[in-house]
Amino acid sequence: MKRPLSADYPGRIPEDWENRIKPRLLREFPNILLVDDSEFLSDILATFFRLEGFSAVAACGGLAALKAVEKQVPDIAFIDIVMPDLGGLEVAKRIRATARGKAPLLVALSGWHEQEVRDDAKSAGFDHFLIKPVDPASLRQFLSGLSTNLPE
Repeated sequence: MKRPLSADYPGRIPEDWENRIKPRLLREFPNILLVDDSEFLSDILATFFRLEGFSAVAACGGLAALKAVEKQVPDIAFIDIVMPDLGGLEVAKRIRATARGKAPLLVALSGWHEQEVRDDAKSAGFDHFLIKPVDPASLRQFLSGLSTNLPE
């Protein structure tokens, strides 16, 4: 049985996604980093964002994520929590410490949704927490929530 992204992001594509929401997001958050220890998943997520018009970089693992951030600090980074080389919590801490004055929005991705995991993610510097698996409609719904505070 497929779990929803979360109760807050039920997977409905917002009606004004194309005309109002996406243009604001592209202006505010053009560069996105997708990090997972599954190369397949990070590539799929990057492809989704590229098809939506964003500049997206896929990184397989925490160490690859840090190398990507050295080249360009993203506006948003979606980071898996559990990775064998360097876990997402440590990646988030290091990005926060070395982002060269730019504060990217950090979104934890995890198949674990217990409160302790969420609390650890918040303590590590994550701004949001999404439960895997993620699907395009749920990502659009989540991003729509980010757009509510952006200028028109």
